[in-house]
Amino acid sequence: MPSSFSPNKYSRKCDVYSFGVVLMEILTGRMAGEEGEMSLVEWVNLAVKKECGTWEVFDFELSSDKEMEEEMWALFQVGLLCVAAQPKDRPTMNMVRNMIEDIRKKGVREDGTVSILDDISFGTSSPSQSTS
Repeated sequence: MPSSFSPNKYSRKCDVYSFGVVLMEILTGRMAGEEGEMSLVEWVNLAVKKECGTWEVFDFELSSDKEMEEEMWALFQVGLLCVAAQPKDRPTMNMVRNMIEDIRKKGVREDGTVSILDDISFGTSSPSQSTS
């Protein structure tokens, strides 16, 4: 462990922030940023202030599917909550999970097409928790 590691410095809210960054990377197709560049979170916040549209914000490959646009914006909103500047303003991971599950459930359409999140399993058991 680095000598500068402090158990009080990191928290679950840091994990939520990191999850939000990863979600933004997936949705925008941009990297979190390198030294000297505008951070992804700054870029996203600027895009929100400018009221940019789908084509300016989302990864080209994702934005080409108009049927999924509503879900992408909903996930984008979840990501924004996760990267709130103040840790106290960020949701818990359980809240994030519930929001994503709600987005997934709403993603099944009348015409039979499914959510972009349909392949994600939100079951409570994981391979490490399963019993034989």
